[in-house]
Amino acid sequence: MKKLLYIGDNPQKTSNGGDWVNKRNILALQELYSNKFYIYPIKCRNSITTFINLLNYYMLGLSSRTAKNIIKYVEKNNITSIFLSSSKLGKLAYILKKKFPNIHIYTFFHNIEKQYTAEEYRINPNFKNWIVRQVTKYNESLACKYADKLIVLNERDNSLLNQIYGLNADILLPTTFIDKFQPELKKTKTSINSQFTLLFVGFAFFANIEGIKWFIENVFPELQNCKLQIVGNGMDKIFTSTSNIEVHGYVEDLAQFYYQADAVILPIFSGGGMKTKTAEALMYGCPIIGTKEAFEGYKLDFCKIGGMANTKEDMIISINKLKEDPESVKKASEYARSIFKQLYCFENTIQDLKKIL
Repeated sequence: MKKLLYIGDNPQKTSNGGDWVNKRNILALQELYSNKFYIYPIKCRNSITTFINLLNYYMLGLSSRTAKNIIKYVEKNNITSIFLSSSKLGKLAYILKKKFPNIHIYTFFHNIEKQYTAEEYRINPNFKNWIVRQVTKYNESLACKYADKLIVLNERDNSLLNQIYGLNADILLPTTFIDKFQPELKKTKTSINSQFTLLFVGFAFFANIEGIKWFIENVFPELQNCKLQIVGNGMDKIFTSTSNIEVHGYVEDLAQFYYQADAVILPIFSGGGMKTKTAEALMYGCPIIGTKEAFEGYKLDFCKIGGMANTKEDMIISINKLKEDPESVKKASEYARSIFKQLYCFENTIQDLKKIL
């Protein structure tokens, strides 16, 4: 039987969406391969080492020494297949394929990184981001050239993969979650007079900061009787709590916030891949009001979930519509759960992976 080696971050805590998707992939591969599944964890250690490795076109904690150790590990354990956690590990795909021509390499794309880093550089055009952008382009091109199977999250990324590299993914593997929903803990809105709680979840990276800053400056001042909760690793260093805005940094368990929220807001305008927090909100049965980018890759009825809103005016209208009608909140919550169970639960990932592994 094939022996599969996963190479990449093996997060012990999930502080962002990418962490969870990596963890999800590991759990699914363990389920499918059992005792024939191996993990070789790599992770960025510190900023100085990371920068030195970057100048040598290594990313995500990879280095020349680590690459040599991985080769030894593959030989020692008679590994027949490799699962790379990111297309940023393209240089490793090249090294492994040259050393082991018959080894089978699967590469997972969190985004089409060439497009994603261009977005990041557009918003934060500094020297570091310029270097990251160049090294990312190099690695992703190698990942595309030397991988045997390419895995992307959604159809948009597949289209970008084709436009940029002239390739098509072998499978779409959307964001999913292990179902942890406990219906008895879910808050039920019963009165239009109580304060309406809006929740934004996301760690402090460029797209999340851009989106929630826009919401605070343009939308929130126009809302009446609303409370905003912002939760995410590093967000407490960017934003400050006020009388009607609560800011929390990293929290171990987000469930308490989702259960108490009347609606989740996702004002996201930049980025790529799929937004993990969208699937998480569906899992917890939350109405969602988000932009087109926030819903990218998700198959659902925007009117039933809460609303797609790409402008200030549309977002205000969608929030007020929910706020003034408790029954619509209940229906949106029920719809969120039904879509999650149908399309975005963990079992779907296992079934999809079976098709190519």
